[in-house]
Amino acid sequence: MQTRKRLIADSSSLILLTKAGLLKPLLDTFYVIVPPLVYEEITRKDQPDGRLLKTCLQKGLYQIQTPSVLDHNTYGLKGGEKEVFILYQELGGTILTDDGRLASLCRRQRLPYLNALTAAVNIWHNHHIDFSTLYQTLLRLIQLGRYSDWVVAYVESLIGVRLERLA
Repeated sequence: MQTRKRLIADSSSLILLTKAGLLKPLLDTFYVIVPPLVYEEITRKDQPDGRLLKTCLQKGLYQIQTPSVLDHNTYGLKGGEKEVFILYQELGGTILTDDGRLASLCRRQRLPYLNALTAAVNIWHNHHIDFSTLYQTLLRLIQLGRYSDWVVAYVESLIGVRLERLA
């Protein structure tokens, strides 16, 4: 049996992947850890996404973990993004974020990270969804999120297909 990679998840990506119907495949593909502030951000309002994430936690499909020390240098990050970055420093793994500031920090420091689009591609690579589902999900995520053209082009290079988007 293949061990799932550890993923330290931020609220932005969890919300996008939940809205796109990929929460369960994400949790099947990765060992997901969520810091307390991220959990609070995604469950604060009584929304279907938050209720689904609460149910998945109750079923033990992911875990909440508190960073042991909060005074690390976090390069100006705040809230859930700060806790994600600190947990990554403490535990390793891969960061999951669609937050521009945290993603930029990951690129500058060459830290492994995924956004919702690249997480969907990973889910497909791990055979938890078929290509048709991946394609439709990527189009949905592009509508929901704010992705630069270079990010979309990178994802297209990963799947070997151009995504036909509405302008």
